[in-house]
Amino acid sequence: NVSALPVPALPPAALGAFRARHSPQPARSLAIFRSLPHGRLAAVATMAKSLGLGELLGLARNERSIAYGLILSRAVHPLPKLATTKWWGGTTLASDLGLEDAGTGEARAAMGWLVECQVTIETSLAPRHLGKTSNPPGLACFDHSFLGGRNP
Repeated sequence: NVSALPVPALPPAALGAFRARHSPQPARSLAIFRSLPHGRLAAVATMAKSLGLGELLGLARNERSIAYGLILSRAVHPLPKLATTKWWGGTTLASDLGLEDAGTGEARAAMGWLVECQVTIETSLAPRHLGKTSNPPGLACFDHSFLGGRNP
């Protein structure tokens, strides 16, 4: 029986060294130099991932990452393109998506690229959200408020 074997005692010096090494240490002072917002972006990114947004946007490329960042930003903190690209620098989104150097020109190019992909994206989304299984009444609501009151 293993439990019946005698357990040798540690020498007092070894026991003292063990206690010194593993005893709670007093808290060291800590200074935070910069803290980036992450929670809301992480929640929206998780939802976007569960919806397959990244796959809908196609293969990884610079425009795709910027478009993805613009979409996530629009959900969390809607701003014009210039303000959005500046806002990225104060969040974890810039480093998460590699957008540290993205500016307004790249954002415009990504939006142009996104318009080119629009039909493909909508064609992929329609059966998923407007099909009989996922939407039995066959209803669809559209928000055109982003058009600034103009008719599409």
